[in-house]
Amino acid sequence: ALRDEPGHADAWQLLARWHFKTANYTIFETLASRLLLGRIPHDATNAKAREAIQKAIELNPARIDYYYDLARMCLLKGRREAALQALVEGTEPAALVTTEDLAVSRQMERLLGQLNRRRHIRGPDLEPR
Repeated sequence: ALRDEPGHADAWQLLARWHFKTANYTIFETLASRLLLGRIPHDATNAKAREAIQKAIELNPARIDYYYDLARMCLLKGRREAALQALVEGTEPAALVTTEDLAVSRQMERLLGQLNRRRHIRGPDLEPR
């Protein structure tokens, strides 16, 4: 899809999710992949996942679910500050068009609150701009 239409932000998000999930397979997922496919994909990396989701954000910065994906990727890799930054940027005023947008917005606010509470214990809060 990206070869035909490199400006398709949703395709970049899907690629980011694939890279992240595949690069972080559990032992059971690795075994299942070897059993079913005969191999595991070796070209999937967290760096490629981050690049792809950032490309999606660049193409369509109004999609808050892209910021949520970026925040979750960062958080799961122990990059709390980067996760906080993605959440802050993603929760800036944006058009919440669908019920999915509203649901993601609520998830982002909840995650931002949790991270800020944990950060408050260790240091000052990161305030949204």
